[in-house]
Amino acid sequence: MMSNRHTASRMMRQGQHPAPGIVQRSQDGSTRTRETFSGAPRLHGRLRALLLSCAFLTGCSTPGPSATTAANNQPPVLTQILVVPSRIETGGQARAIARAADPEDDAITFAWTASAGSLSTPGAAETLYIAPTSPQSVTLALLVSDGRNRRAVTYAVEVVAPDTDTDGDGYLDDDCSPNDPSSHPGATEQPDGLDNDCDGAIDEGTDAADDDGDGFSENAGDCDDTDPAVHPGAEELSDGKDNDCDGAIDEDTAATDDDGDGYSEREGDCDDSNPLIAPSSTEILDGLDNDCDGAIDETTRAFDDDGDGYAENAGDCDDTVPTTYPAATEQGNGIDDDCDGLIDEGTSSTDNDGDGVSEDQGDCDDTDPRVYPGAQEQFNGLDDDCDGLVDEGTPGRDDDGDGVSEIEADCDDRSPVVYPGATELVDGIDDDCDGLVDEGTEAFDDDGDGRSEIQGDCDDTNPYVCSGRIESADGLDNDCDGLTDEGTLLADDDGDGFSEMEGDCDDSDPHTFPGAIVLPGDEKDLACADTPVSLVPAVTIDVATADACDARTFSAVIPDVAFEGALTFAWFVVRAPPGSRAAGASGTGTDFVLTPDDDGLYQVGVVAQYETTTGPPSYVTFDVSGCPWP
Repeated sequence: MMSNRHTASRMMRQGQHPAPGIVQRSQDGSTRTRETFSGAPRLHGRLRALLLSCAFLTGCSTPGPSATTAANNQPPVLTQILVVPSRIETGGQARAIARAADPEDDAITFAWTASAGSLSTPGAAETLYIAPTSPQSVTLALLVSDGRNRRAVTYAVEVVAPDTDTDGDGYLDDDCSPNDPSSHPGATEQPDGLDNDCDGAIDEGTDAADDDGDGFSENAGDCDDTDPAVHPGAEELSDGKDNDCDGAIDEDTAATDDDGDGYSEREGDCDDSNPLIAPSSTEILDGLDNDCDGAIDETTRAFDDDGDGYAENAGDCDDTVPTTYPAATEQGNGIDDDCDGLIDEGTSSTDNDGDGVSEDQGDCDDTDPRVYPGAQEQFNGLDDDCDGLVDEGTPGRDDDGDGVSEIEADCDDRSPVVYPGATELVDGIDDDCDGLVDEGTEAFDDDGDGRSEIQGDCDDTNPYVCSGRIESADGLDNDCDGLTDEGTLLADDDGDGFSEMEGDCDDSDPHTFPGAIVLPGDEKDLACADTPVSLVPAVTIDVATADACDARTFSAVIPDVAFEGALTFAWFVVRAPPGSRAAGASGTGTDFVLTPDDDGLYQVGVVAQYETTTGPPSYVTFDVSGCPWP
């Protein structure tokens, strides 16, 4: 006959474990669990429970002498203590299991200790014992307490040296269960309460393990063992998950469309038990808030939409206006206020002239059908549009108050500073309505040379003078840079007091000029003594007598001075009226003919030229006016 220890070991190998607890309900409704073993004889009291557990074990001490009690309190009762196997190879593992109950249903704590080796969870009812690396006898001790009383028990475990692969699984030193061939490194973990693959974890990765720590494994009905908020009995939440593992998601929450109308309570369904009621439903006459807007039967004929005490069913002919309803006082407003089918009856608001507007509606002359609000204003001395103004916006009215209307030639009747006779200003506007803009001001190009005084013309009466022109030897500041004749033979370019016309043989050197002091050894002709002076004197202009409007002949007369080589003349028109064909005319002979073609001031100039020497300019000016120009 097998010993109790061998019997327990065989039962564990065959997958037999202590029977589950039997739940008993007390008279006050509380429950307690009583642990039993299959096939064990029934005994009475705490002694029966302890002996029942220890009957399978060897080396289990009796709990009597180790129990401590407090007054009026019973200590916990050990119903089971089991260590499988009790003979372990060095470094091997055994499973220690304890079950206890408390007569007063106090909370029970467990405390395992070992004289050698280690325990995986010493504070739990079940723990894994890891044997030491040397053979010896080890005592496992368990202390069970309800906080006031406690009970202690010990158990002997024999740790032996491994001689051979006892269980024949091919593993020795690293075999965590040397006597169990199904437990060794690399084995497949099974839902059997053992560490099959010797990795220190029990039943991991199987349906028997509670992976998320919510107290339920997949075998116990957990439909998502990676989420601790999901397990049987959990509260269903509005989170898109089956929290209670009943196969339905978010049932009985505000996120669920319970009546199948496409809207949940969270989405605004004010009655999620009626599929005819939803935010998108059409309001109908049924005494319900069909569209969930807080109003009942609104927009139907039974609802008083304007709050005047009458619905359309009660005769309100315009249920959007609170002043329109049966028995309301008729007003002169073009509305059937009392809903009798007549408009403004009994009021003075009638259209006497048939223009569609009565006096009450703003007709300022209800005897003239041409006069009413909105009519087109005409130049007729009437207030056609009844706005209090006469002929406004027509050519006959002085709209800007400058004393002149459009009919009277005001070219901009919106501006009070624009009218015939106004002073022309520099503003880019034809202030005096003469068709010209800014004429007679600094902004106007009076001489037609393309630039006004504002644009840099320093003489806006001479078309040959303006900024940007080429300087000529004519005694004028042609380019308006403040200098006269600069860069020509008449200019003293080096500032030594002499121009080239005055004998300066090097007008770029201020030390070279006629009469300069020459020192012995100077290689340069500083005094211009070796440079022949051949100055051309000024020319006298003779003007043939002619009528002011006819062509004029100008003749150059030069003093009797002997020159070698050819003597020529350069004629040029200095000034002519803007647009005149005479502007820019020139000549090279002794005589020059100019024909006026417009009223204005003309100026002709001439210089005498001998080889590279040019004489000073001479001018003649005349004015032409009153001619019958074509």
